[in-house]
Amino acid sequence: MRNRLHRRLISVLSLAMVLSSADVFAQDGLEEVPTKPDLSNPDALDLPPMDPFSLTFRPERPADVLDIQDQEACKAQNGKWGTAEKYYDWGSFEHMGTLHLTGCTISNKAQGLWHVTDEKPAPKLVVDDTNATGYAWMKDDKLTGWVVQLHEPKGIVKSLVHYEADEPDGAALFWDELGSLTESVHFKQGKRHGKYETFLESLPTATGEYNNGEPVGVWSFYEEPGMISMRRYYNRQASEDELPADTPKNVRAYWTEWFNGEGVKIIEGYSSLPFGARPSDAGKRVGNMRYYTGTGTLWMDVVYSGTGNVNDNTLFELCKPYGKKDAPIPAYLDFDSAGIEVRCKNNDEEVYQIIKYYSEGQIWQIISTLPSGERDGIFREFHPTGEPLAKYYYHNDVPEGEIDYIDTKGERIGD
Repeated sequence: MRNRLHRRLISVLSLAMVLSSADVFAQDGLEEVPTKPDLSNPDALDLPPMDPFSLTFRPERPADVLDIQDQEACKAQNGKWGTAEKYYDWGSFEHMGTLHLTGCTISNKAQGLWHVTDEKPAPKLVVDDTNATGYAWMKDDKLTGWVVQLHEPKGIVKSLVHYEADEPDGAALFWDELGSLTESVHFKQGKRHGKYETFLESLPTATGEYNNGEPVGVWSFYEEPGMISMRRYYNRQASEDELPADTPKNVRAYWTEWFNGEGVKIIEGYSSLPFGARPSDAGKRVGNMRYYTGTGTLWMDVVYSGTGNVNDNTLFELCKPYGKKDAPIPAYLDFDSAGIEVRCKNNDEEVYQIIKYYSEGQIWQIISTLPSGERDGIFREFHPTGEPLAKYYYHNDVPEGEIDYIDTKGERIGD
């Protein structure tokens, strides 16, 4: 709660920094807002408005669009009041669909202000501010200027997307139902192009850049604002000789870094993404991965196949239950840099052996376990130099028999 309040305070301060005095939205039934964001140049909107309450329902009419906003004005222009639909795709699954519109058609071409509704209305339905869930200006059947969607009639702004000649061009902004900015992206002739950010309570959780619809440069992702979790370098694509031979041809792999909660890099290497994947997708780890401890010390190199599976003979050998020559290859390996351990699993859930490491990365313990998690079987410990330290047994998490500790020369320690 304390962190949320802190982030909300920063959001308010950010709002004060990014709002300007330009009045580009008409006020309809709302109290006058003393400062509003300058949306007159959608290509230069690097700092989006953080607060949808600074916006109002109807976007300003583009200069070259007819001033038709209701049925009477439509009739005066010898137009026909009716409905239309516009499919939109703003670059992600969450931001695609159909705009159901009601407005004026003159000579079979949509003109003036069109009202957005949640569902397709009957052609004669009177649509106004009491039931409209958005607004869009049309010129000769084409969306022009800012297209606004609301979470509900007269409610908080849901999205604000700038159009030129029926294609998104310029800034596109999105808010949640509580009024917090969630996403900011720029378009050029219908494709994502330029700065991209996502937000939690108006503070960035992802930052990057697009060029002609493709992510480029360095992208950063955060678990919470200020807590980096992953960074991907789209300017460092893997060459063919850096990837395993079985890497699928329909993927690209980019250098990627993962971080722990303290911001320390714990994994680095190439991760592959299929064409069309979101930049925020973790992807599959391929080729040689480097794992680090929570203090930033190199822990181990792990080899992955081209399909994202661990392909490392050393780890597979360590995962063999002690004394069993015909032990199967583990079905699943789980790495934990925070705990400095590898968990050998029969599947995604059942651990049968744990390999623990010293803080500097050397093997410390190899522990046999039951699927339920209790220690069961041989328990081996090692010196930081790699020599055996002790070997003893557990049954149902209870130690059995004597414990013999061995020094680095192989001699028994103690009586």
